[in-house]
Amino acid sequence: MRIARLATEGGATSVVLRDGAWFAVADPFESLEPAGESYRVDDAVLLAPVEPGALVGIAHNAAGSHALPIQAWLKSPRGVASPGAAIVIAPGIGDVVSEGEVAVVIGRRASALSPENALDHVLGFTIGNDVTNVTQAAVDEKNFQSKAGVNYTPSAPGSRPSSPTSKTCRSSSR
Repeated sequence: MRIARLATEGGATSVVLRDGAWFAVADPFESLEPAGESYRVDDAVLLAPVEPGALVGIAHNAAGSHALPIQAWLKSPRGVASPGAAIVIAPGIGDVVSEGEVAVVIGRRASALSPENALDHVLGFTIGNDVTNVTQAAVDEKNFQSKAGVNYTPSAPGSRPSSPTSKTCRSSSR
């Protein structure tokens, strides 16, 4: 199953892919049961899979690359962009790089989780692109400006539900 959001005449609509069509769901964080209209896959205009309230980045790419504890920072959720949206790079900003990342879509409020119950709070997984102004990173250790450009977090168009038994994650653009 895939979870996504579509641009529709009524605005952004959360949907699930079933039997070759997108079906509207009232709230993907509560239920993935179809609760409304259906949309043809070929006509769909896909958006980022969710409109996040918060976006957390983790700086721990490889063992030994960062001091423990794992360093996290907040990115502006306004930087999340739909597939195909242009990344706006300001003139004179310096070097800009991007890294593909696995993105975890948290489905409900959580705190003090353990490895045993963490996946109970995950709606799904998708692919994101983490864009960074690396020239600014040297003077911006909290990544406030270096990761906050317009559309600096483009997202794959959908997410796959989490499963306590899943070991892999796949993503595609359609």
